[in-house]
Amino acid sequence: MNNRRWIWVAILVFLTGIGAGALYTVADSPDRANQWLAQADQAFASGHYEEALSLYKKAATIKSKSPEVQRKIELTEQKLKQPQTDASTAAAPPQSTQPAATVSAKQTEVPVNKGEVPNLIGMTLPDAEKLLLSLNIRYEYYIEASDKQKNTVFKQVPEAGKPIPSGGRVTFYVSRG
Repeated sequence: MNNRRWIWVAILVFLTGIGAGALYTVADSPDRANQWLAQADQAFASGHYEEALSLYKKAATIKSKSPEVQRKIELTEQKLKQPQTDASTAAAPPQSTQPAATVSAKQTEVPVNKGEVPNLIGMTLPDAEKLLLSLNIRYEYYIEASDKQKNTVFKQVPEAGKPIPSGGRVTFYVSRG
């Protein structure tokens, strides 16, 4: 009888240890996913799309229902399907006084200065995401009812032109129509 008690105590201690380890892993997961997302954003911005895709997929194992992660995976897969330019002939990264990127929105080119929040108002969701990813700016978006054109950005925080560090975050709102 005494041996059975020790066996049950040992089983309980073992299971408690497993449970505590699982809780630690679950609590640590969002931080780990955010680290992978930040690394993936950097890899994407520097043109290392395969590395970025791998990291986005790791983050998706934890944030499987995140539309941001799924969208980034799709955008990275699209980049991998596009013809690649030779690194030796690629242009040097733009300086802060030059436009960092341009995105076609409503058939007009929109210049963007690196280190500043771009103007997303009027852009479609995919164009806004592509632009922010190319500038290594993290983002979140919300789809809300609005009198603006469906699937276009109608509000953003912070405002366009405000300073933003690489890896900073922009929140924007997309019209449901």
